[in-house]
This record gives sequence, C-alpha cells and structure tokens, in this order.
Amino acid sequence: SDNKKLFVSDCIEGEFRLNQFKFDKKKGTISNKKEWTEKSILANDKSNIDPLSGGVGCVDGLSVLDEKYLITTCPGGKLCIISQEKGDLEALIKLPDKTHLSNVAVGGDRNLYITGNHTVWQIKLQPDGTQ
Repeated sequence: SDNKKLFVSDCIEGEFRLNQFKFDKKKGTISNKKEWTEKSILANDKSNIDPLSGGVGCVDGLSVLDEKYLITTCPGGKLCIISQEKGDLEALIKLPDKTHLSNVAVGGDRNLYITGNHTVWQIKLQPDGTQ
C-alpha cells in the first residue's frame, strides 16, 4: 500500500463489506470513509460472476498483494482480488464448496498463505514486478 490508505474488513456473515479510509501518517488521523460492497466492486464487471454474498464466511482476511491490489477472503469460499485505486473486483478465485476461509496473507517469501477449514494453503506468487 502507499501508506495513504487504510483498509478495514467488516466481517458480516454472508456479506461482502470492506472499508477504505484516507490515512494521514503525520497527524495519525483517518478520514473519508468509503464503504465497498458487493454492488460497488462489481459495478464495472461484465463477466456475470456468481454472487459474492450469501455463502458461509465474510471479508475476514485481508492483505496487500502489491501496490495495485488487495486480496480478501469472501463469502462462499472465495478469494477476491480488488483494485486499491478503484475498488473494482479484478479477479476471483473459488475454492471447493463448503470451504470457510478465515485469513489470507502475503509472506515475505512471495507466497500467498490462506487458512480455512483447519487447513493452510500455500500458493507461490510471481516475483515482485513481474506479470
């Protein structure tokens, strides 16, 4: 992240809700709350994906993927990759049915760690700056 935004997950069972705030590091203050919901992150989506809401789980885990994207857990055993700038859903990863995701983190080793259903999954990411 650019240290100018603060992202806070809002875990409401079965719903997608994420809050973005403007962060002033010098003053130590937050302001300008923007609430991202399923409707807002899918506003520009043309793919007709399955709904994010309605499954088990919520936006519980949240991590900065890189300078452009966040990755969050989503209801229904999904991982959502969201643009930090626009708040648009850029990609969706669906895990097997009845998967209840609890956390997601990007390690210093450029691995993505995902927890849920008493399991830890590890996904190797591309090195920083490569496609």
